[in-house]
Amino acid sequence: MNGEERRWRSVVIDPESDAVGLRADAGAAALFDGYSRSKLAQAIKEGRLVVNQETVRPKTILCAGDVISYDPTFFDLAPLRAEPFALPLLYEDDDLLVVNKPAGLVTHPTPQVRQGTVVNQLMGSGRRFAVGDDAERPGIVHRLDAQTSGCLIVAKTETARDGLVEAFRNHQVKKRYLAMVETKWDTEGTLVDLPIGRDPKDPKRRTVRTDGREAKSLFRTREMSDEASLMDVRIFTGRTHQIRVHARAQEHPVVGDTLYGFRRQRHETGHHLLHAWQIAFAHPRTGEWIHVAAPWDDEWERMSRVLSLPLPETTRETSEGPFDLSQPDEAD
Repeated sequence: MNGEERRWRSVVIDPESDAVGLRADAGAAALFDGYSRSKLAQAIKEGRLVVNQETVRPKTILCAGDVISYDPTFFDLAPLRAEPFALPLLYEDDDLLVVNKPAGLVTHPTPQVRQGTVVNQLMGSGRRFAVGDDAERPGIVHRLDAQTSGCLIVAKTETARDGLVEAFRNHQVKKRYLAMVETKWDTEGTLVDLPIGRDPKDPKRRTVRTDGREAKSLFRTREMSDEASLMDVRIFTGRTHQIRVHARAQEHPVVGDTLYGFRRQRHETGHHLLHAWQIAFAHPRTGEWIHVAAPWDDEWERMSRVLSLPLPETTRETSEGPFDLSQPDEAD
């Protein structure tokens, strides 16, 4: 392999990826955040983005297991630079760590965002992280939307990374969120089972569509006021913007959500009010059940007072039924 080939990067299309079944240009856009579809189509036409080591056309349909390889120099990406590590640590051992990602921080770099991400801080932490098949996402096994705060797992070793990726793929990682949503929503448990796919009118958005990918979210009311409701949310799949899309589909969008929320927001917020409160998973090496909780930020406290929605008394609150994260779900 010559030096020019070594600089290429490759990504294997996961069976759960939004890219499955799409054209090569659209699928590449789904895989690589921040690249325009037209730029990716140009890369395909010039042989700078290939599928399974073969040149293809932009309209070639992608399948699970396909390997997309591309030359990053084609996109003139600025180099990544390490930044001081200031992420609150919730859990750490030799294999992995869990941080409390602040709202407003992008999880990993994109072609347009080259600094101020979780990855930049990981690079400056002095730790080694699993690289996997993408050198620009060391340690990253899942992501949170930029404005969503809370628990984010990061893999240090390749073994941990492989195990965690498999656990996420098989829906064996349990995730519990807090959400403040618009208007009164009184429910002891609403399961929203609606498929989600890209919005054909806006590539930044997702929407409910019959040909979308399976998505399930369970909402339960904790508190209500005249203007809003505080919800427990458990997700059983991990689609992009899943909770936000499902909340909007129930006519109760997340408070402060500028993409899916009401056109006229009742209150100004520093970020949308969705928090990855608790996460639980089997340790990829030891099998020990790990349960981690993340405290919410000052904006949550402020909006709790504004909307008269008391927050949980403790971040380590336990629960029963589907919101119990203290042990794995029983196998079907």
